[in-house]
Amino acid sequence: MASDRASPQPSVWHVGSAPHPMLDRLGNPLSIEPPSFDPHPAYLNSSQSRHWTFHPSALASLRRDTHEKVSDSILQYVSETPNTSSPELLSVEDEVAIMRFYLMRIGKLVKAVGLPSLIEATAMSYMKRFYLRNSCMQFHPKLIMLTSIYLASKAENYPIPLAHFCAQVNKNAGTSAQAQQAPSAVRGDVTESILSQIEFGMVQSLGFELGVHGAHRALYGFILDIQTVMPHLTREDLLAFAASVQPYLHFSRLTDAEFLFTPSHIALASCWMCDVPSSSNKSSIHGKDLVMSWLKAKEERGVYALQKQQKERDIWRQKQRVLGSEAAPELDSRRDEASAAHALPKLVYGLGLPIDDIVIILERIADMIHSVVIPGTIPPKPSMDVDHVKQVDLKLRCCLSIFETVNRDALRKRPAEDTDDQIKRVKIET
Repeated sequence: MASDRASPQPSVWHVGSAPHPMLDRLGNPLSIEPPSFDPHPAYLNSSQSRHWTFHPSALASLRRDTHEKVSDSILQYVSETPNTSSPELLSVEDEVAIMRFYLMRIGKLVKAVGLPSLIEATAMSYMKRFYLRNSCMQFHPKLIMLTSIYLASKAENYPIPLAHFCAQVNKNAGTSAQAQQAPSAVRGDVTESILSQIEFGMVQSLGFELGVHGAHRALYGFILDIQTVMPHLTREDLLAFAASVQPYLHFSRLTDAEFLFTPSHIALASCWMCDVPSSSNKSSIHGKDLVMSWLKAKEERGVYALQKQQKERDIWRQKQRVLGSEAAPELDSRRDEASAAHALPKLVYGLGLPIDDIVIILERIADMIHSVVIPGTIPPKPSMDVDHVKQVDLKLRCCLSIFETVNRDALRKRPAEDTDDQIKRVKIET
């Protein structure tokens, strides 16, 4: 926590808000614009879309800036402290590798504690978001993984006592927190005090935005919706198809897909990659054919929605003409332009894109998922270089020990009255 205070990031942790409409505009009917002519998915108004969706170059720059900032802090401390050897720093790729290793362990730990799979998806998002603004060289990935699970259990309305959670984790790991005389965050020791201290820092780093729109929710909606598009599919076919999609959906969480694409795109891409034998006949259910049929049905609905919105705009303009005749020439020209036959693009309803553009997006997401999966494995299995992770872990401990020393020195130099206030604040907020 001391490292957070030493390098505050108010611009990164600032929570944005949408401005309210001006009251004078509401008092003038002619100043209000007609209904939007294009579909606007509700997801675009969520905090996840506004604050946790990036361009690929912006995402890479954010990781690089975080890594450089922490690396400079370590090197500065080593240069200013005598008899301190310079550790081997982690690269950005090393941090991603060890973070992915602990992301894969979240599912097993969630099942061991007795929590639903919904907690796994939310906890993985929390951990990835946290390490966009922080480094593994500051906070041990094991502790961030456990704090993410504990925080996700509360955010998803499955709260468990912290003491029980720590006991279950130590029991599954074969360790005893009571037997350790001096718990250390460098070793990844699991105690109530360590996790409670990290919890508030994590919430602060997440910008106090704990709502996660997971791709599993979009998949559930797709399975319900596809029954109206392809009614010949039996219940067994749908259940088998949904089960085959789950591994790809899970492995998508090991990538940066959720920072680049919407949950509906990720769910469709997971379906795009699946082929399942049909129980009703000898043919197979091809994921690409299923998704294309759904997209075409949504495209027809999108054209109908645009036509309906065009009529609503025409009615709106007629009302404006009655309220103010001086605006009639401009309104007539706008109406004639919007009423042209070519003004109605073919967009997939709810996604706001043509089918060709959506297919390109699905192929990009599929490539990202294939990059973390062993080729040719059915069902798919994750690709992980365990030897590389072990080497990264050795370098990680040296960097973590430096940050623990920095934090301990900062607490020792802080005035007594400030320390008491800080302790009281932590007790209240946790």
